[in-house]
Amino acid sequence: RQSPMASSVTEKIQNLIDFINTTNNEEEKKEDSSTFSYLTTAPQPQPSTSDIDTSKIKIVVLGCGLVVPPLIEYLNFYGYQIIIATRSIAKADPIIQKVTNPQLIRVEKLDITQASADKILDRLCNEGDIIVSLLPYIYHVKAAKIALKYNKHFCTTSYISDEMKALDDQFKKKGLLCLNECGVDPGLDHMSAMKIIDNVHENNGKIVSFYSICGGLPAPEFNDNPFGYKFSWAPRGVLLASRNPFKQLIDGQVIERPGSELFAPKNVYNEKLKLIGDVEWYYNRDSY
Repeated sequence: RQSPMASSVTEKIQNLIDFINTTNNEEEKKEDSSTFSYLTTAPQPQPSTSDIDTSKIKIVVLGCGLVVPPLIEYLNFYGYQIIIATRSIAKADPIIQKVTNPQLIRVEKLDITQASADKILDRLCNEGDIIVSLLPYIYHVKAAKIALKYNKHFCTTSYISDEMKALDDQFKKKGLLCLNECGVDPGLDHMSAMKIIDNVHENNGKIVSFYSICGGLPAPEFNDNPFGYKFSWAPRGVLLASRNPFKQLIDGQVIERPGSELFAPKNVYNEKLKLIGDVEWYYNRDSY
């Protein structure tokens, strides 16, 4: 039975999603005339020790959201050719102004929601060597299929959907990389977890219980909103993710619950973390 609190939170989230949907078109119109700025305090990459000739590798980056600038800066520092495909050209301008080798970057207009996007995706995937999809997750499979068609490596930071998993054998047969879940969450959280678990096993230890907490926890000096939380997604994506069902292994039992119970009191936990303080956390998707 869904608790009153869960129902209330779920309804509020749905109201916010509806509000964002109704205002989304107006915001999109403003993007092309807006000025975008990004944090400039990221550490600089270290000189490469690889013998790969990066100047001969062309990487197509689909999308230009908040996760894109550090990726472009990194790839540009090492001399890769880059094509940024974005709905809003204005979003790419401040990135290009900041990089070391702006001449290596080309920007193309791509609105993935339009019918014309298929032809543009087809052309870009044919031209590039590696396709990086940072589009909304619902478009990853479309991009992956076109990358597969032209025998190109493909990666995203998103969870592996059943539709993406169905392409795995085709990528493997062609000797192509199809890498998903290579962001922070999912991605670095999995890697750090396995580092801990492997270290325990290497020292003849046994894992009795393990859980990790991952999220957009800002540095204290940037913790300036009521949620104490910051993220690089579109707000609508964060809200939609809050409706996902979850699956966990707890005390040897597989526990599954619908998204409507995600914020029920019994499924929200409080924890005090060193250097951060009090945090609230909840179960995230399939962690079984």
